[in-house]
Amino acid sequence: MTTGTTAIRIARIRTGKNLRDFARQHGLSESTLCRAERGIGYVPPAWRPVLARALNVTEDALVDERGFPKLDEVEQA
Repeated sequence: MTTGTTAIRIARIRTGKNLRDFARQHGLSESTLCRAERGIGYVPPAWRPVLARALNVTEDALVDERGFPKLDEVEQA
């Protein structure tokens, strides 16, 4: 079975940090990051390079041309 989740969430989980610790470490709003990870929030332009560097990916891998989180397909057992 596949389910959609955001590339931001997948990349953050791969860092081994929970949402709160990751947000604090990188000076991001926890609530805005949570909405972005759930795919229901716009990612502010100032956050995009911060997230990309922290997650070791490109901005294009995380958000679409409008600034909304990209969905990524994840296989679930």
